[in-house]
Amino acid sequence: MLLLSNVALGADREMISTANRTLTSIRQKKIESKQSLLVLDRICSSKSKVIKLEVEYNELFNARKVSFEKSQAEKLKAERLRKLSKNASHYKRKFAAERYLKKSIAADQSSKLYEKESETFKIKSDLTLKNLLKTRVLIDNLIQTAKHRSEVFFKRSKRAKKQARILEEQASDLINRYNEIKENAKYIRNKREIRLMYIQAKKLKRSAEMKKIESIKMMKASHSYKKLSAQLLSDVKKAKKCGSKPEHKVRRNKEHKHKHHHHHHHE
Repeated sequence: MLLLSNVALGADREMISTANRTLTSIRQKKIESKQSLLVLDRICSSKSKVIKLEVEYNELFNARKVSFEKSQAEKLKAERLRKLSKNASHYKRKFAAERYLKKSIAADQSSKLYEKESETFKIKSDLTLKNLLKTRVLIDNLIQTAKHRSEVFFKRSKRAKKQARILEEQASDLINRYNEIKENAKYIRNKREIRLMYIQAKKLKRSAEMKKIESIKMMKASHSYKKLSAQLLSDVKKAKKCGSKPEHKVRRNKEHKHKHHHHHHHE
């Protein structure tokens, strides 16, 4: 009469293999999480790269401006000298005319050199700007990705918790059925039937124990996902501040030791 529960045992096996799959994915997520948690360092190093590139860009931009201005000044000088040369030859001052002409050619050449220099600075500054913008986009992407993963981990945590609850309920159902069979066995005379009922009861109990273990594992998984989710969010918060404080690396390691007394050494 009670041997229908073989069906139940088949379902249990299915349940256990599901739980094992879940745990495998949890182990894989642990590896993933380690990579996720590099987010703070990656954002902070990108931020200091941005600061460096900004300085570099400004320097190149200014150098380019200076070269361009020098080039223009030399051009004007060349024009002025050419006029003087023309004037001198007009008044039949041959040597003066030649001297002015030579100087004007030199000024022209010098103007071209400064122009070339200015072009080189422009190419370099354009590249630096490109790199700078790319790094800024990277920072935004890292922050967005971290936020997204935090959400994903939070959802997984909720899912694992739900699964843990289901497993727990199933375990207590099985224990109830186990108790019922033991209770019913009291009223049965047939020894063979009693033995079968006890075998049945034992199987139910073992299945309940396995479910209980799985439930505990799932709860642990839920906690670790929740922790990961929170960790990522707090890293994003810290990362938003870094750059303004160059000592963030030190801060992270010593945080828990002495929160209240930071010693700043002024150089």
